[in-house]
Amino acid sequence: MLKKRFVQDLSLTFTAQIVIAIINIFILRILSIILVEEQFGVFLIIRRVSSVGFPILTLNLGMSLARFCSLSPEKSEGFFRDSMYILITIFAFFIIIGLLLKDWIAVILFKDRYYNILIIPLLSFLLSESVFVICVGYLRGRQQFVRMNVLSVIFWIISIVTIYLPYINQKKDAEFIYNYLFLTSGLTIIMCVLFVFSDSQTFKFLKYPQNLIVNKNQIPDDLEFIKYGATRLPAGFLSSLIFYIPIFIATTMLSLKMAAYIGILIAIVRLVQVIGQPFNMLFIPKFASYVSEDNSEIIRKNSATVLEYCLTFPILLGIIISFFSNEVIFLWFGEKYIFLKNYLFYLAPTTGFLITFLLIRGVIDGLFPFPYSNIITSIAAGVCLIVSIVLTAFGFSLAGLTLSVGLSLFILGSISIYIIAKKVNITVFNSRITIACVWNLFFLVIVYFLKDLNMFSNIILMITFKCILMFTLLAVTYLIYQKLNFHWLRYIHARR
Repeated sequence: MLKKRFVQDLSLTFTAQIVIAIINIFILRILSIILVEEQFGVFLIIRRVSSVGFPILTLNLGMSLARFCSLSPEKSEGFFRDSMYILITIFAFFIIIGLLLKDWIAVILFKDRYYNILIIPLLSFLLSESVFVICVGYLRGRQQFVRMNVLSVIFWIISIVTIYLPYINQKKDAEFIYNYLFLTSGLTIIMCVLFVFSDSQTFKFLKYPQNLIVNKNQIPDDLEFIKYGATRLPAGFLSSLIFYIPIFIATTMLSLKMAAYIGILIAIVRLVQVIGQPFNMLFIPKFASYVSEDNSEIIRKNSATVLEYCLTFPILLGIIISFFSNEVIFLWFGEKYIFLKNYLFYLAPTTGFLITFLLIRGVIDGLFPFPYSNIITSIAAGVCLIVSIVLTAFGFSLAGLTLSVGLSLFILGSISIYIIAKKVNITVFNSRITIACVWNLFFLVIVYFLKDLNMFSNIILMITFKCILMFTLLAVTYLIYQKLNFHWLRYIHARR
């Protein structure tokens, strides 16, 4: 893991994710201006439905491709072909259900039959995202990270460019969303076909390579490939469901406006995934390759490094977002949503546990055939559902929904730490990690007392002043971590 190639791949993937995050910020910012609150809430619901739906539509085979193409590169073309066939077959069933029950689905999702015109565009958007996920999973498993990242950035460029056409044609409300979804879907599918299939040497789509020699003792067969992804389908579904449940509860028990409010908070939380996603994307194929090499020592060493990083760094990122919660809301969504800053302040620290879950899930899914992620996400989703319903029923509304998300993220990270520590037999806490955790807690207390700091009326001056304060705190943190001599920090120094 700690080789130059991995560092290069990680740097490239991290850069791509930063670009994607910036594009996503602009997409939501533009749409929050173009659309009224109710329509913006509809759009956020569609985004969450798509996130929940694509693991089902793909049987989570994007993850299978990431692992099995790394274990068996010579069989990767066949795995990709089977994944596309399965995707098309399941989508045919989805489209039939959508056509027959679009009124009922619209009422369930949006509480209004008027939005039944969006069901087919939603399904087309879901198909395009699923095709994209399959293609990325294949490139990820083949460890073609340059092509994978270029494809990912192009996907998001399409998502922002296609806002322009419906807008200049003065499409309004649901009609705007209708046209946007169809445009994005069509261009995404065309882009994936052209990009992935442009390498004629990589694909033989209609048949397996004729010279493929399969050793069943060494190479997983197609059934194992499908089983790996399908058995992790609950995890893919439930991890997305955690971010959809509060929006659904807000829609059904409160209003579309409230769905927009909690959707904004969730959008910010999801954006933080940019920190953990690059690691997750690389860890599955990398740790799978360690398994194929039967190198238990490097597995234990690198797992311990990942755990050390999770226990010391991600929480700092959440605290930083808390400190800038006012500026994040104002600059991203505008002044009309500024009241959400207090909710974001208390939710943001739990994003560190989301990053932890993403990192550790990449490790355990790369190492073990058993889907431990199902256990983690089922507990977290169950807690999210119960807490959301109970607190909303007792009148806590947005505060209750925010608490349900934060508690679920805490559970995701905590159980992940427990599982990797037990399965790889590594120590969770030692004196160095304990000192770091105490400092992080003290860091959070300092930020809490500075949260209402407002010395300047000009937002640029205020951000500058807060950046200086944060830089000072981070500099002290760096000195403490350097003194504690953490392995992941030593490695950063070694790569300079």
